[in-house]
Amino acid sequence: MQPNPQLDYTEQQIDQHIGFYTGRRNYNRRMASVSAGLSATLAAITTIAVGAAKMFGPGWIGATGLPLLALITSGMASVLAAWTALFANRKLWVINNTTLAALYELQSDIAFRKKDTKTDIAAQEVNDFYGRLKKIISEAESALKATHVG
Repeated sequence: MQPNPQLDYTEQQIDQHIGFYTGRRNYNRRMASVSAGLSATLAAITTIAVGAAKMFGPGWIGATGLPLLALITSGMASVLAAWTALFANRKLWVINNTTLAALYELQSDIAFRKKDTKTDIAAQEVNDFYGRLKKIISEAESALKATHVG
């Protein structure tokens, strides 16, 4: 099989995009997990503080401390909900995962084609591989933009 600089370039670009989208995916997965965990924690603390204040009543820390804690945690939960809606990490995580799946499929198709050592890869095949790469990236960027519009 003869060297093919365009195919080499396409494979190099695929590797770079895989690295980029892997980083994005991991960051958004982590942020989505933190957001969900923090949201649940704040809700639990708020519920416990309100209930404990009712149970213990005046004369204990429940008279002022627990209702104040409930107010603070419910306020923090509202801020966290706005943050989660604004950054949409879960949606971004899914978009990046979908993009990575398409990139891995393209990478696998190229590797499979290269295993046929009896037939050189035609220029049109290389163009098709590169076209698929461009389409994958274009669709990913469109999905990312749509996530932050509206």
